[in-house]
Amino acid sequence: MAQTACHMNHCETAIELSEIAYKLYSIFYKDKPWDIFYYIHQGWGLALLKKKETKSLDLALKQLEKALCCLPEPSTCVDKIRLQQCHECYALGYAIIGSIYREMQEYPRSKQQYDKALRHCSELPQGHPYVYYLYIPFGKTLRIMKEYNQAIDYHTQALNFIENEYLFGHYELARVHRALGLDCAEICQYELSLKHLKEAVAMYNTMEWMNLLPARKQKMAEEIERIQNTLVMPVLMEKSANSLEKKMVKRKITKKIEKEKRRKLQ
Repeated sequence: MAQTACHMNHCETAIELSEIAYKLYSIFYKDKPWDIFYYIHQGWGLALLKKKETKSLDLALKQLEKALCCLPEPSTCVDKIRLQQCHECYALGYAIIGSIYREMQEYPRSKQQYDKALRHCSELPQGHPYVYYLYIPFGKTLRIMKEYNQAIDYHTQALNFIENEYLFGHYELARVHRALGLDCAEICQYELSLKHLKEAVAMYNTMEWMNLLPARKQKMAEEIERIQNTLVMPVLMEKSANSLEKKMVKRKITKKIEKEKRRKLQ
């Protein structure tokens, strides 16, 4: 409970700071440069999303819609650097909206937003990290929608990219291993699932700051236990069946012996 309260306090602080920043920039920047106001609304929306409450999710959606409204049409960007930044902002904005809709359990709409994000990513230079970064949350939505093969494909591409480029450090690598572990469990590849989940846990354990998130570790421990139990279950069932069969055979032999004894006594 204390950890949850602490997390909520950080969210509230971020929301308050975003509101203050918006008011200050509205006063001092009359021309309202789009990138500054985009990032203010985006950060505001992210803070609201992390609260994971129905009311805050609605507000988060409104903030992200405002953020996207700040952006110019890509066709109006004559400078290449500015054009790339514009596509990056659209991609990230739509991806966050996709995450908001997933929290709202509106999965088809979540998928639509991620598709929009990837369309903007297609305008970015080849091998741009945004593409692979977006594959992780998009794959989560696809897994929930039972589109397991596509989810695994996206998560595998993300894993290969992050392992090769190593731009995001242990956290993103652990995140994608966990995603693949959950994907594999859905298609009954339990041993592979367990391998990915254990990789994720090992990486999380190397991060000292992860001690601040005991709930995350607890959840992953429960996921691993569930997969291990699933793997062990057929073996236990087989042992149980063999044991039952042995008992039945023993019972039959005992009955036969008793019957033979009664016959002799007669």
